[in-house]
Amino acid sequence: MNRFPRLAVTLIVGLSTGILPAQEVTRMLSTPYRKNGEEVRSAFGFVAKAARQSVVRLSVDGKAVALGTVVDGDGWIATKASELVVGKLTATLASDRTVDARVVATDEDNDLALVKIEANGLEPVNWRKDDSAPGEWVATQGLAAVPDAVGIISGIPRKILPARALIGVRFGLNEGESTRVDSLAPGSGAEQAGIRPGDVILSVNGQAMKTRTELVAAVREFPAGRVVRLQLQRGDEVVDVSVTLTAQTVVDAAEAAARGGPARGAGGNAGAPGPNGVRGGRGGRGGRANFVGSGVSKRAEDFDLVLQHDTVLEPWECGGPLLDLYGRAVGLNIARAGREASYALPAVLVQKLVTELRAEAK
Repeated sequence: MNRFPRLAVTLIVGLSTGILPAQEVTRMLSTPYRKNGEEVRSAFGFVAKAARQSVVRLSVDGKAVALGTVVDGDGWIATKASELVVGKLTATLASDRTVDARVVATDEDNDLALVKIEANGLEPVNWRKDDSAPGEWVATQGLAAVPDAVGIISGIPRKILPARALIGVRFGLNEGESTRVDSLAPGSGAEQAGIRPGDVILSVNGQAMKTRTELVAAVREFPAGRVVRLQLQRGDEVVDVSVTLTAQTVVDAAEAAARGGPARGAGGNAGAPGPNGVRGGRGGRGGRANFVGSGVSKRAEDFDLVLQHDTVLEPWECGGPLLDLYGRAVGLNIARAGREASYALPAVLVQKLVTELRAEAK
């Protein structure tokens, strides 16, 4: 593709250089000319033309739940796994034909599913071979003649930690970095595992913990529900316990019930270290503000490697390809994560996972 349509060039150059006349700026501020407005998306219709045949819409019992990316012309589709709820799964093609579909393999670590649909002669997506760069324009394609949404890459590929999970212990305010337990959060895994005030946490999964900072960092890598092994110093003896990590929201609710008031969303009493010995958390005011007005994917965290972009997606629009301006897939949209953040698995990772899932399916 040697050149873009005139409106696309005008928008890209004007937005990046700030040289558009005042009347054009005013014109763009009206709804059709905003980033996801009809006029803007129409300007990127050449992207849809290049990749539209490589996208399907997946539905469960007739309700759209995800987009899918064609990875092989014989009906192999990659998509977001956690949106595929129980029910009759079907796929609608760009031709508007609907066919039966079934999940044949999943990769839970990356929330990726491999789906087989009853169709052949499809057009596989064209994966981009080189890396994308922050600031690069991208588009999310559905079945329409124009992209569903456009945006830019926000940063280099990075890890997304799981939602905060807690052991459920509190540390004393005046004990520095000591890992001596001061108290337990009600309903937490620590309470159920029999940890006691006065215990000193020596290790997590065999890794020595010399400070509470090290302890918090170690636990932060795990999602709620994960069982971790703790070694404790209890008086003159060493005690081993297994603790099921508890979601911060669950601990907050239990603490609120114990206080007889609403949850504060900070994981601990005001001014005191929380149930892993730290203050604050995603449940606080700043975290909640990021989700105002947005529908977030069922799973929007805990990914080893993603591209973040500011394309505004609905959760059911995940699973399809994230495209550059030549219609090549730089990744597969895997989550709507917040008001201005969506995630995509990078193209190289998706291709590797698809190969593994197809081998598993055989």
